[in-house]
Amino acid sequence: VVTALGECAVTFAASVELPAKVIFVHPTRNFAIVRYDASRFDGVSADRRPTSAPLRPRDLSVGDALEFVGLSRTNPDQSLSQKVTVTELSCVNIAQAHVPRFRALNEEIAKFDQVLNKSLGGVLVDEDGSVSATWSCYSFYSWSDEKNYEAFHAVGVGGLLDATLAVASNIDNKPEKPLRVVGFGLKRLPLSTARTSMRLSDAWVEKLRKARPGRSQVLSVAHLAHTQQSLLREGDLLLSMNGTSTATFADVDEACSHGGSSIPATLWREGEALEVNEPLERVPLGAGTERVVVWAGLLLQKPHRSVLEMGEPPNQAYVSYYLYGSPGHFYGIKACRFVTEVDGKQITDLDSFLSAVSSIEDGEAVRLKTSDLQGQVVAVTLRTDDRFWPAHEFSFKGGDWSVRKL
Repeated sequence: VVTALGECAVTFAASVELPAKVIFVHPTRNFAIVRYDASRFDGVSADRRPTSAPLRPRDLSVGDALEFVGLSRTNPDQSLSQKVTVTELSCVNIAQAHVPRFRALNEEIAKFDQVLNKSLGGVLVDEDGSVSATWSCYSFYSWSDEKNYEAFHAVGVGGLLDATLAVASNIDNKPEKPLRVVGFGLKRLPLSTARTSMRLSDAWVEKLRKARPGRSQVLSVAHLAHTQQSLLREGDLLLSMNGTSTATFADVDEACSHGGSSIPATLWREGEALEVNEPLERVPLGAGTERVVVWAGLLLQKPHRSVLEMGEPPNQAYVSYYLYGSPGHFYGIKACRFVTEVDGKQITDLDSFLSAVSSIEDGEAVRLKTSDLQGQVVAVTLRTDDRFWPAHEFSFKGGDWSVRKL
């Protein structure tokens, strides 16, 4: 699931397919939440009715014995089962591509003694059948050969459970428990490197070592996302949040779950500890992109997180795609651009864009000024074609998508 805009179906036991809806897409974690109507199984015998698998969030450790259950890559109608043992704890490290695309942040993964390369994904369960981790597919871009690749990794279910409970409370109109994340990417750094290269004090080395025995690591800020103002800088060491040492990504998640719009944090910069009140990013309990305008074959939307990670946007009218054969395509307007002016009128967001194009007649020439992700400005004149390329607006409200002609 890469976006909520589209059709979705859930297949049970390779024999029953039900329509479903994507109701939540996490901006920094590699999962989405899909909802289906369980009443469609009313009248089905109990032995043929799907049951829930309990999620058991816990910290995976080297030596843990788990059982993998998933789908076969060669025959998706068949399931696989294999016993594995955790041999290493690592982290997802996806380099930024030359175009905006999702990449997971601050996720710890487990590696095993057995290779699970014959599957299409699945879960890892304990002896009692509870799910401790998901076996999920990650897509990444290779700069060396300019190709996209995919890899499967095992990720704990703590973040998934928190998001599911928050989304469920939102659906049932119960008091919402906000989901919050940090607005920056982290990487692991050995304590020995932090001590010698960054002069981390012996006192903090001992605190971090006691917080996570056997890990001997500290978290360093790898990059900042331009989603909000941050008090941290790239290269800072994140020592604690809310008074608790943060040696792992799970420690950061736990601190964020108890934080508000900001949280007290201790960081290490230029040989000394600094106390700051770091803003936290609130994760919207929705489908991510919830409004798309199609005009002259151009798909315009509010810039999503992957765009913001590449720099400060000039406005909120972002061209994420264009349809082939449309006026936008014919006149050479590329994706990954911002529409900043329409016939000399300044554009700030989708509403101002719609206001600027509302008086344009079919077949009329329109002058657009656009800016790319590096800030280079290009002016283009196109001629509209409302007969074959009419304007529409897609909106996600109340858990459903609707479309209206503009």
